[in-house]
Amino acid sequence: MATAKTTEIVAGCQVQDFNSVIAALATKYPISVLLVDDQAMVGEAVRRTLAGEEDIKFHFCSDSAKVMEAIERAKPTVILQDLVMPGIDGMDLLRNYRHHADTQNIPVIVLSTKEEPAVKSQAFALGASDYLVKLPDAIELIARIRHHSNAYLNRLQRDEACRAMLDAMLEAENANRAKSDFIASMSHELRTPLNAIIGFTDLLLGESCETPADRVRQREFVGHANKAGWHLLDLINDILDLAKIEAGKVSIEETAVEIGKLITQTVVLNQSVAAKNGISIKSSVGPDASWFTQADQVRLKQVLINLLSNAIKYNRPGGQVTVSVEKRANGKLRIIVSDTGMGIPPEKMELLFQPFNRLGAEFGKVEGHGIGLALTKKLVEYMGGEIGVKSTVGEGSEFWVEFKEMASESPKLVDGKGKTEELSDLDSRLAAKTGKKVLYIEDNAINRLLMTNILSRFPGIEVRCAESGEEGLGMMDAFNPDLLLLDMHLPDMSGKDVLKRIREGVCIPVIAVSADAMPETADEVIALGAMDYVTKPIELSRLKSTMLKAFGS
Repeated sequence: MATAKTTEIVAGCQVQDFNSVIAALATKYPISVLLVDDQAMVGEAVRRTLAGEEDIKFHFCSDSAKVMEAIERAKPTVILQDLVMPGIDGMDLLRNYRHHADTQNIPVIVLSTKEEPAVKSQAFALGASDYLVKLPDAIELIARIRHHSNAYLNRLQRDEACRAMLDAMLEAENANRAKSDFIASMSHELRTPLNAIIGFTDLLLGESCETPADRVRQREFVGHANKAGWHLLDLINDILDLAKIEAGKVSIEETAVEIGKLITQTVVLNQSVAAKNGISIKSSVGPDASWFTQADQVRLKQVLINLLSNAIKYNRPGGQVTVSVEKRANGKLRIIVSDTGMGIPPEKMELLFQPFNRLGAEFGKVEGHGIGLALTKKLVEYMGGEIGVKSTVGEGSEFWVEFKEMASESPKLVDGKGKTEELSDLDSRLAAKTGKKVLYIEDNAINRLLMTNILSRFPGIEVRCAESGEEGLGMMDAFNPDLLLLDMHLPDMSGKDVLKRIREGVCIPVIAVSADAMPETADEVIALGAMDYVTKPIELSRLKSTMLKAFGS
């Protein structure tokens, strides 16, 4: 987002925009005249001369010791300098102007009663911009003041406009560099799990299945490919979440969240992973600590899972992870995830919450894409909370998030049932459905084959496929399906158009299937009449539970 904006600034630095900058700066720097003369009568005469010029501000200084104060106050665009001053010679003042950083470029018009070439020559040698015998003709004085002031202001405006353009160019370069780094990191992170997926599936294609050992090895390959696929999906989801937050399009459903129960559930979900890594994990929430906060429970759980995952990954075998909560004096609840790991060097602390930043090789090889903490910080702040960390190298780290405490009754919490157990229950319920017909409209042959094989586990459900919207619409009357699975991107017409056509004459449950995971797209499709919007890669539990609803249970 920042890159596009910055690029517009740089691309817009054309003559028209430059002139608009100059015009804006002109109002910032009006013509300002400072007369330095010990004679009040001269000061009054010059004041009267300039009184009719509304765009010229006049300032007078009769004390040579206070000249710099007067310059700071008046910010002159031209100085009228008398050569005969008490206490200091006017030539010395002229010399001082040209040696001082704040006044070296301000035009100086010398006012003198002397018409001597030697005096003029000395004044110009010391840096005078002009020389007038006082008091000059009013028209000439005003003309000289305007000429030198405008030249000075033009230089100021030009320099400031150039600095602004240089800053914009530098910002654009930094943004482009950040974009390049992001793309390079994205390429690496996407290719890593894809390498495993493609590599293991290539091996499977060349494997025989003649012995039990072959089948065990193939099952192992499938497991690795599946794990890499889920890792890839996590990365894509995290990047989409970051993009949604930047665009202000994250859906936050605030409810009363009981912190203690949420911590307990999150710890339980991570215990098996911790055990595999030789890490003990526990919650130190007291039984009487029934504290609530206002937050999105799903997002807060995502935050805790991210923090716990990092605490486990960057810990040592035999280490410990503890999750606790405490009430702060500021009326907030602080959730703390602490570990006994390697700790974080001070120079890396500022980079922790930046995308794709991971601890160096000195902390060992760990899985992850380096975007979790960046997303965690965005989510916490999006929900109105705060996040922080303190760490000691060699002793461990402590990440914390804070949210305001609130009084509430206990909300409904997720029961933490595992995916395998949930899928098993859904499979048994779908297997009991007989005589149901499903039409799947999808132009991608591999996706059609995948869906056919998913639903082939339920012999009572008949599945037919169509490769285009027109073909699918033509099959509706003859096949008379109980459920339509509809891909949103079809070659002949969009899934939205197919859905509109169906809603004109048929009342049938429709589950939209798409790789577009943006919430506004899902909202639009639901508004057109779909009962649900399932994103690819398809989460089987979501698909099967929605199918059960469509079948009436």
